[in-house]
This record gives sequence, C-alpha cells and structure tokens, in this order.
Amino acid sequence: MASRKRPSKSDSADDPAWIANLVANPIVTVETDHLKFQATAAVAEGADREALWDRHVAEHPQFADYLSKTDRVIPVARLKPLG
Repeated sequence: MASRKRPSKSDSADDPAWIANLVANPIVTVETDHLKFQATAAVAEGADREALWDRHVAEHPQFADYLSKTDRVIPVARLKPLG
C-alpha cells in the first residue's frame, strides 16, 4: 500500500519539511481559482495560532482530532499579502 502524504504530518513527532522551508523563505505565492498574489508567511504562535487553528477546524472538521494524535504543536502559518 502506498503511503499517504499529509502536509500537517498529523500523528508525527516532527514538523513537516514545508515549515522549515517557509521560515527560510517566507515570501510565498498564493494561488487559488480566482486569485494569485505574493505574501509574507510566518508561523503563528500563542493565541494567534490557537485562533487560526480553531478557525481551520471549524471549516475543516476532519482536523479536529489531530491534536490528540501527537505531543507537538501542529504549526499554522499566517499569510500577509504584499503590496
């Protein structure tokens, strides 16, 4: 059976590689169906991270049990559009 990649690495003890990449290179390009723009990314911490996580779980309930699967804090990034 092929392994399934999880961008959050939900039950892993280690953060996903994209977090280190984001910290090293915080200028990102965001693309959606209707938008494309550059932004600065930062790993959210404290109350900001909690608020973002809660909002994410509200919009994507399948993430609700992720925190119970690991001892680490699952990283969340905040994007600030440039320009």
